[in-house]
Amino acid sequence: TKSGGIFWNMLSLSPVLNLQEKVVFWSGVIQDVSQDQGGGVVHLLGLVRDGAVGQRESAARALANMAGFDHNNRVAIQKARGIVPLLVLAREGTLEEREAAERALEYLRNIDGSISAMRGIVAQVRILREDVSQSRKCEALLDLRKQLTKDSDAYRVAVAEAGGIISLVGLVREGS
Repeated sequence: TKSGGIFWNMLSLSPVLNLQEKVVFWSGVIQDVSQDQGGGVVHLLGLVRDGAVGQRESAARALANMAGFDHNNRVAIQKARGIVPLLVLAREGTLEEREAAERALEYLRNIDGSISAMRGIVAQVRILREDVSQSRKCEALLDLRKQLTKDSDAYRVAVAEAGGIISLVGLVREGS
């Protein structure tokens, strides 16, 4: 900052080309995300969900840095429904992506204590999608039913965001 303090930022760089399509300079924009007010969290979560391999890791690292730096950022990540995409990345990503997502989740863990329950929700939804025994699917269904009946919108949203509703409807259609 102008006062000499540090701040987390999101840097966007774009090359500027001449007529021969050679880079003549770079144009950059720095956005202060130390207390996210400009939608940086939403953009980063989009990259965690849908980005390429390097983008997912970088976005998860940026979210971890933001969450570790400021409580308001932790709240912003939670309000943007960022826990489930980070949980999915921590489970399905490359080693580097998993480490970055786990770090972000570690900082977010203290907000409302629901991360371990949401981690379980993601695991149960995954079981419903896999080719496993009917008894295993029944166990997963019973566990999800408990989560859906809790008096917490966060759990119901987590089931929906993890793809649980689609999986449940599919099972009903199959007659399982």
